[in-house]
This record gives sequence, C-alpha cells and structure tokens, in this order.
Amino acid sequence: MKFLVNWVSSTDQKSGAKCRIKGCDTAEPREFTNFLSSCMLAVTRRTQSLQPLMVFCRMESKKVYDHHRNYENEEHKEWFATSERLTKARSAGKPHIVYLEGPPGSGKKDVLGRLAKLGYATSTSNFFALMASAGSSLPEAEREHELELSGFIDNVNSNSDKPGYFKDNLVFRNRSLLSMKNYFCNPQEARKALYKLYPNFSVIMCKADPTVRMQRVGLRQYYAKEKERATLHQLKEDDQEYLDSIGGTYNEYLESKEAQIFDGSVFTTSVKQGAAAILSLYGVKPTITQMQKDHQSR
Repeated sequence: MKFLVNWVSSTDQKSGAKCRIKGCDTAEPREFTNFLSSCMLAVTRRTQSLQPLMVFCRMESKKVYDHHRNYENEEHKEWFATSERLTKARSAGKPHIVYLEGPPGSGKKDVLGRLAKLGYATSTSNFFALMASAGSSLPEAEREHELELSGFIDNVNSNSDKPGYFKDNLVFRNRSLLSMKNYFCNPQEARKALYKLYPNFSVIMCKADPTVRMQRVGLRQYYAKEKERATLHQLKEDDQEYLDSIGGTYNEYLESKEAQIFDGSVFTTSVKQGAAAILSLYGVKPTITQMQKDHQSR
C-alpha cells in the first residue's frame, strides 16, 4: 500500500501552491497514521505560512475498506445494537434529547444532517457565528453557547405536547455542555448541568478512525474563511498533538466505568451507517423503503 500526501499553502490557496511529501510505503495502518502525524508536525514547524489545510491521501491497495471494522481491523461489534434503557427513555413521555459528542472530525454535524434528512428534529450550534457575535472571545462565545442551549430546550418544551411533532419522540443536537472548555475537564458536572436544564436526555459519543478525523478537520480548515480560520486556530484544530490528546481524553471518558459520561457510542466513519446505528440504539430500525419515503417527502 502506497500513500501520497499533499499540503495546501494557507497563503497561496488561489494559486494552488502545494508542499508534497512522499515516502510512506506500508500496509500497516498504524504506520500510516504515525506518518501522517509526523508530516503535519514537520510542515507546521517549517514555516508559519504553510498550514496543513488540506490532506490528499491516495491509497493504492486492492483491499476494500470494511465499514464493519476499523483501521486496526477490529470488528465494530456494536453495529445496530439496541439499548433497552435508551429505548425506554425515548418512550418516557416527553421528547428525548440526544446530544452527539466526540472529538473534532468525528462526524457529529454530518450525522446530524443525515438524521435531519430522515425527518428527525435536529439542532446545531454555529460556533463561527457565536465567535463573531462574541468579538472572537472564546469564553464569551461559550457563554452564548450555553444561552443558546437553554433556548433550544425552551423550544423543545414548548412543542412537547404536540402529537407527532418529534418523530419517534427524539430530538438530536450536536455538542452539549461537555464541549465547553470549563466543563470538559469536569464532565460529571456537565451531566449534572444538563440534567437541571432537561432531565430526559442522553449523550452519545461519535467515534471515527484517526485518519478519517484528520481528513475531515483538514477539509474544514481548507474551506474556512479568514475569520473562521482564526477561530479554528483558537480552538487548536491546527495542532495535531492537541487533537490527538483530545481524542484520547474522549476515549478515556468512554472507557471509564466510574464516570459514566456517555450513554452509548457509535462508529461514524461512515455517516450513513452511523446515523442508522444511533437510531438503532433507541429501538428505531427503519427499513430502506421507509428511509426512501422520508427522503422523498422533503
């Protein structure tokens, strides 16, 4: 398996100037992940004007990627599993709010868009708009995010008595209080705060393979406008070491038996299968015909 990695210059996007790095010839996914990380660090440290805004990976291999396994060839055993507890929570009366969490590039917003196409009520926070409103102040933007979350819950409450308003009694939102800096270091406090706002909720972690996360973050940086790029810099999305550490922290929270931060997790390397897996957790298993009807009705 051979890889070719290209980096697009942040200062010469229009002219398409690129820095090409070659030299990875391996069939081992872990070696490629390490190779890609070292490339990102090397390019970033070489010059401040050359940022890894876009990563093009060309893989020459006869092997077809199996969405039921990750890049470590580990089987995704929880595909389309159903949680009895979450199914009961969905049927508990008031609409059930599902917060999608996960490290940058895990596909939260993409999965949310897929769920919206299937007819489910969704809500997303535009952090770029919040930062612009807050004068590029991250603490102020997070305070506005908390207020926005309260407004979202008020809207759910105001429509909770309308029959059939929320399909399958579910409401989905990407990012909860856990995404905020002051709560991320103390996730149990984040859950307590969410419970005070609206007790019928759950938090699902979106998991994607590291190389897929890198590509998604790279795309976000590539298409970002100048002010949006400054926001991404504040969020350290151009720092691969930081992104790796955040991904590790999410995994620690997921594996912790004492903390109980997440109510479940799904693999979102494939957005379509990730959306179906989330619905399955709550006892919703739509047929292909039902999904086609939902899509055609819009």
